[in-house]
Formats: sequence, C-alpha cells, structure tokens
Amino acid sequence: MTVQFDAAVGRVRLDPDTFEALVDLGAKASDDTRSATHRADTGGPEGPVAELVAAGVVVDGRPHDVLVPGLAAVTRPLARLETVVASRQGVLVHQGWMSLLSAVLADVGDGSYDFAGVATEFVPTTIARLVRLRPRPRLEPGSVVVTPDLLDGLIDPDDERRARAADELAAALDPHWREVAELVRSGAWCFWSADVLWAPPDRPVTSDADLVSRRVSALDTTAGLLALEADRDGSTAGGLALVPTTPSDVWFLLSGILPSDSELGADAES
Repeated sequence: MTVQFDAAVGRVRLDPDTFEALVDLGAKASDDTRSATHRADTGGPEGPVAELVAAGVVVDGRPHDVLVPGLAAVTRPLARLETVVASRQGVLVHQGWMSLLSAVLADVGDGSYDFAGVATEFVPTTIARLVRLRPRPRLEPGSVVVTPDLLDGLIDPDDERRARAADELAAALDPHWREVAELVRSGAWCFWSADVLWAPPDRPVTSDADLVSRRVSALDTTAGLLALEADRDGSTAGGLALVPTTPSDVWFLLSGILPSDSELGADAES
C-alpha cells in the first residue's frame, strides 16, 4: 500500500510491515551513533523504509519529529492497550502503548492502520472513539449469563463462527430484551472489549499471563447497551453476565481503565 502521512496532525497510515520498519527506525534513532552507522551500511532506503522516506515519514534516516514521542511509547511502554471491536462485518484490533505520552495503532479494516501519538490522559477518549460509544436508550433491568466460549465466538475472525455465536447470544437475550435479541439475530450488533495491561511492581514478568489487566466490555445495539460483568472477585472462572448499562456508565469505567502511579510502582513525581 501507499504510505499516507499528515504531519500537521502527526498521523501516518501504513501496513503492519511498514509500521514495524518505522518502530525499528525509531528505536535506532534514539542512539545517534547507531543510527548513523545504520544509514551508512544500507547505502539507501529499500522496501518499507523507502516508502516511509517517499511519504516524508522518515527524513535523513530518522522518523519525523512529530512521530518520535509516540514511537518512544511503543518501544518503552508502561502499559499496553488492546481493543477488539467485532460485528457481523468483521473484527478490528486496535493497539496502544502508554507512557508519559502514548500512541495508538488503529485498525482501519482494509489491512492498513493509522498510527498517531496521543496524550495519555486522552487514551480513554480515544477508546470511546474507537468503539463508537454513543447515546443509547436505557434497557429494562435484567441479566444474562454468557460463557467464555460464546464471547470468543463473537470476536472470532471467521465470519461463520461469529454468526453462530450471535445466534446463540440472541437466543439467550430473547427472554429479557426481545428488541436487542432481534437486532443481534439480524446482524445489527457490535461487541467490543478494551484491555489495559501492565507489569506489577512486586513480581517478575515472564509472559503476558504475569501482567495485571483492567477490562471494559460491552454489547452495543441501537436498542440499548449491555456491559459485561465478571464475578465480584474480578475473575471470569465462575461465568460472566451481560447487564444493562448506559454510555455514561461505560465512560466512567473507561475513565478509570488506566493504571495509577501506585499500580505501576511509581510515585507521582517520577
């Protein structure tokens, strides 16, 4: 694909291979000596790097200044963001990296991604935009228990498995919220999940299983919004439930999704 760069807003559209090349250049550019050696050895840009140079993303072997803070967050994050947005049409997977400044790689849906830096305090706002949080009617009280397998089916890349999971979900919703069930059955639904993960300060991390995480998930239809709730202890072993919620309540959850300084093992000044 052709790399598209808007220096005025600090956003670049690119494919995964080109993004990896950009991150690699950003890491190397943090050491001026190593960066200069890299330019001398290559004898000129090739492949994805050549596309970045042609678009103005890379100048003199270094990423454009407007992208440098965001790339620093990618290479040295304090926390990571994973946001999955699934619907009948497909599945989008957005990624983010949080530090003093943060960055987001947003899945456009056609094999390309938008990369841009974002102020860390605006990460919850960015999540709300990615999941298209918007006004919805308030549903009648109720609760529907769903299994992890059903939820996995809703975000499966395979269209047929997502459709089967949606049919199963509609059957479970029907006794409580018939209009929501009909919308899910007809394909007019969106299920999304936002996870923020970070390393605990009190124990070593050898894999993602050792990370601490905070999640907000919801089923969205024009008839109303249902939030996914875990057990009271925060686990998912005993089952999950979809319960009515409002966009305001979801926004409140998103506004608290980032780790605090104490959760990262740092004081406010550091």
